Amino acid sequence: MSLPTHLTSNASQLPFFCSSNSLLFYLDDPSTFSQVLTLYNPYDFVVRYKVLCTAPKKYSVAEPQGEIRAQHSVDTIVRLLDTSASSANQNVVHKIRVQFFDRRKSQDLIGKRDVTCSILSYKPLEQSFDDEPNTAGGTSRRTRPNTITNPTPPIIQQETRDPLVVFILTILGAICAFVLVLPTIPDSDNSFNARIPSYLHMTTNSKVIASYILGLLTVQHFSQLLYVLDGRFSQLHTLIVDLINNVLSTDLIENKEKILNLKCFVLSCAWEVTRYEECLLPLIYRMSNIEKLGLYLTIYVNDKFIDGNDLKKNVINRLPQLNLFTFDIRSLMFINNQINLPSKKDIEESFRDFQYTKIISYVDYFREKKTGQCHIFSYPSEMPYYQKITNNFPDGLYRYVRFISLYDEYPFEHEFFIKISQSIPFMERLSLINHQSQIHKQSYKLINHNFNSTIAKYNYLITLDIEEVHDDYIEEFLFNTKTYFHNNIVISINYKSLERVTRNFTRDVTRINCAKINEIFLSGEKRYFNSLRDYFPCARIH
Repeated sequence: MSLPTHLTSNASQLPFFCSSNSLLFYLDDPSTFSQVLTLYNPYDFVVRYKVLCTAPKKYSVAEPQGEIRAQHSVDTIVRLLDTSASSANQNVVHKIRVQFFDRRKSQDLIGKRDVTCSILSYKPLEQSFDDEPNTAGGTSRRTRPNTITNPTPPIIQQETRDPLVVFILTILGAICAFVLVLPTIPDSDNSFNARIPSYLHMTTNSKVIASYILGLLTVQHFSQLLYVLDGRFSQLHTLIVDLINNVLSTDLIENKEKILNLKCFVLSCAWEVTRYEECLLPLIYRMSNIEKLGLYLTIYVNDKFIDGNDLKKNVINRLPQLNLFTFDIRSLMFINNQINLPSKKDIEESFRDFQYTKIISYVDYFREKKTGQCHIFSYPSEMPYYQKITNNFPDGLYRYVRFISLYDEYPFEHEFFIKISQSIPFMERLSLINHQSQIHKQSYKLINHNFNSTIAKYNYLITLDIEEVHDDYIEEFLFNTKTYFHNNIVISINYKSLERVTRNFTRDVTRINCAKINEIFLSGEKRYFNSLRDYFPCARIH
């Protein structure tokens, strides 16, 4: 994987990836007590990793340190040790931090990744956040209404309530989940997998079948997706795939046979992918009878953003049976000396023929990083994550978004945070990077007499990362006159910035929100005075 120069010049900025940003442990479901966490190394050199935990008595981590070969991954297992149902062990959040080091310089930290671990009382039932009832059956609906032609109305099926059937399905689901947790093949480089008996190593075929029974296929590599579509599952008609590895290889594109029976295909990946035209489009072209298609991707492009014209030419016009196409695509491009870069209006104009679909689009250009992004999506989007939100954030309600990141080279004003909190009401994790000071702080102070209308409310927020921000944004979240959030917040922040904003941990206006923090990760130079511990009475400080 080649790296941009702005990353190689500062190793501390290297991004690393894990298979999940959060682990949920349900006390009423023993199958969740052990969970696989995959660590990825997308680079061309060997890295060392070390897994740290804020609550080592509650969790154990298999293989907490080791090495990851270039462009490989390592599986480790996180186990919940304390499974008691005491009140102190319910609805609490801890954090695992994975640190990455260059093997050649063992003391140099080159990256990190945080994973939240939540211990919950019980596993909730699936529910929809749509308020509108389905007039046909009186039940809530969750459909993808953005169509090229009018979609077929959903079929309302009566729920099976036979206890025997429920019991059989539960056992079958548990077996399939167990199969997915087991290692795929013996890995000589992973001592933990080597200790597991060989008869418990599952074949890829077994895991694919188990995933298909569960109704969701999560694969690590693009090669595994091609394996599923090589003809052995010729009767497959619906495939929903979530890629957790962003490495695509053109060497694997050999099978040209049509996938005739596949009618519905949904592909998502939380990380940036490359080789969209060389790898993904040829695969989609094999699905000649596809009727429903969903693409939820962030894609690196060379010289042109993906817009409506691109989707019509390379997707819609190549699939004659397609009648439902939903997408959420963010294309990223490095900018050197290009001129005539497309504007928001240019992107909107490319969707003029999408008459039956509401499309939202906007572009951002980051001059300091010499990059640009174009975000296009069919509304409403069902993506659980919304990345690199800027001041161009569009209006709308995003009920399904849980994880967001904010970034801009221009300041975020207080009104922006109010808009974000109202548009994404169920967000659980927020990460912010912005080094520009706010411009309208003084004018905000003059109008701050109406408390209810000027406060940003985060009712479901669990994790807040404000390590790389100007002090104004620390004030934004810690001032109780600007921000409201519930208890049990996990926060990552720079120690010196926190010390300045709280005026050496004596400031009253930040005291209320600081008392709601139950875990705090401090970066930079730290000094643990009693005043710090008194200021965060409910927090574990790291």
